[in-house]
Amino acid sequence: MRSFISSARLVAKAEGWHGAIALALILPDICGSIDYPDLPSSERFIAWWDDRLKRWFSLPFLPRGQSTFDVDFPPPLGPKMSPETHLSGLEAWDLRCAFLHSGQTLGSDPNLSHDIRFFEPPTAASFLRHGGTLFVTPAYLVERVCLGVEEWIEEAEVDPYRASMLVDLMKLESATGVPLMGDGV
Repeated sequence: MRSFISSARLVAKAEGWHGAIALALILPDICGSIDYPDLPSSERFIAWWDDRLKRWFSLPFLPRGQSTFDVDFPPPLGPKMSPETHLSGLEAWDLRCAFLHSGQTLGSDPNLSHDIRFFEPPTAASFLRHGGTLFVTPAYLVERVCLGVEEWIEEAEVDPYRASMLVDLMKLESATGVPLMGDGV
């Protein structure tokens, strides 16, 4: 799994954004297939994204597993205010399908009235919503997905079932059996 992450980051570093985005959008599929093997592909992707990644596409950000702010959170948000999600699991699934199957960012789900556009920001913003459009920097999307998967790997490695599934992931080898890129988890 680490080789998939390394590949996504290498492609992003070279600014091969289409490839980096494609890799980032398949990582939740892989992780979701391990965590939720009995669910259909769409449901496991959405569940995994909402559990692991949605927090990085919500404003303001929340620690993993926390759905509201503590009483100590500074004003003007106040206590127990929920964040606004800008890229939910359902929207990410729609993006994934549109991008991987037709090279687009606007999917075919009629229940979602959004568009996602990738941009390089003139400021420090990583994502913002304007009207029905979510603007995201490709570097932000790729890195947040990679970070979420790395966090997940730490937990998966100590779970016997998930660890065994990680070992079975595709490996790239030379004709002599030497790993071409990051072997193992």
